[in-house]
Amino acid sequence: MKSLRLRVKTAWRSKKAKMIISLLLLFILMPIFLYACFSDLPNQSSEQQQGTLLVWYPEEGDLTEVVGLGLQEFEKLNPQVTIIEQAIPIDEIPERFFKQSQSGLGASVILIFSRNIPRLVSQGVLEEIDRKNLDLSIYNPPTLKQVSYQGKIYGIPLGSRTRVLCYNQKKLQVSPDPLLKQPPTTLEGLVERARKGYSVGIVSSFEDTFWGMAIFGSYLWDEQGRLQPRLDGWAKWLEWLKFASSQPNFILNRQRELLHDAFARGRLTYYVCNSIEIADLKNSLQDDLRVALLPQETQGKAAPILYTRVMVFNRNNSDNENSLGLALGKFLTNPEQQLQAIIQTESFIPTNRRVQIEGNLLPIESVLLQQSHNAVAVPLDDWEKLNKILEEGEFWYERAIAGEISSSTAAHQLTLYIQSGLDQEVRKIN
Repeated sequence: MKSLRLRVKTAWRSKKAKMIISLLLLFILMPIFLYACFSDLPNQSSEQQQGTLLVWYPEEGDLTEVVGLGLQEFEKLNPQVTIIEQAIPIDEIPERFFKQSQSGLGASVILIFSRNIPRLVSQGVLEEIDRKNLDLSIYNPPTLKQVSYQGKIYGIPLGSRTRVLCYNQKKLQVSPDPLLKQPPTTLEGLVERARKGYSVGIVSSFEDTFWGMAIFGSYLWDEQGRLQPRLDGWAKWLEWLKFASSQPNFILNRQRELLHDAFARGRLTYYVCNSIEIADLKNSLQDDLRVALLPQETQGKAAPILYTRVMVFNRNNSDNENSLGLALGKFLTNPEQQLQAIIQTESFIPTNRRVQIEGNLLPIESVLLQQSHNAVAVPLDDWEKLNKILEEGEFWYERAIAGEISSSTAAHQLTLYIQSGLDQEVRKIN
């Protein structure tokens, strides 16, 4: 058994061998990872899909390859279907889709982040999905918040990303202290490790540090999903960040590329990373890369923002294009395809709630899934408000961190800003 693990570990470094091992894992581990009903799998033989579908998806590292392979598999199962695919830089997709859709053109379906849905709906270029045509019960409930807008469903949730604590396992293993060989589970533990020479890097911005306010009991949305800010705990979080950044080997810096590169080169032990960075970090650190849940305290858990990729439909589609798009969306979110994406990217958070990940076999992916369960899924109805809150929050965050104002003043000012917006909405309704 040990020799088998050694051979797998060695072969993984080869891209070709990685693909072979991915396929082996897919077939060997499926019964362990998944609990799924056959109803999750589209009945290709009875549906007799046929026609042509133009699909745009992001040009983004391993994700491009994963989507491309998924489209090829769908075509194999549906020989009468032709998929014309195009990988496009992620930031260009929404605007290009809008311009072409206005002329009755554009892709049949596109893969984008859910935050783009409100704007595309207001521009009149997205087709609503009839709830009767999609089994919403198979998706993780938080991701459904990110395809539902103004009471209507506009997309199929494909996969998510969030923030976690990345660390360099090699640096931990040289410690003579058994406790320091493990990543910290608390904020105090993170600071203590920095003091002992295990450097920590956190990107300094309101959005990048959003995860910490929940530890001190703060939130923007209450348990009923209503925007009801409680930010007294955010002031405590700001005070903790200022304290931590004053400690040896604890770096709070606005330059993401600087911290990412330092961690990739082995100059940082811990780095609060976005899961989208994991693929690149894995290429640099190989098996030394590990991830852990973000630190917490007894009064609360970390709650980073959840970002979800979705499939949306062109309003100019024919009925057959919509039917093909739905079949493709169901296929890409069935347990087998979600597991394929997990294995190939090592940073994919599934949206199908029946996908289970064995932590001993896929430790990184298991942690990502666990962290996503406590992440904040912003309702699409509030996403435009969130953009304004992030901008205003950044203004007060910078001043509090710089010591220009107190943390309590920053929290008070941001609360007033949000409450003022809510009061204006009430006046409009009345």
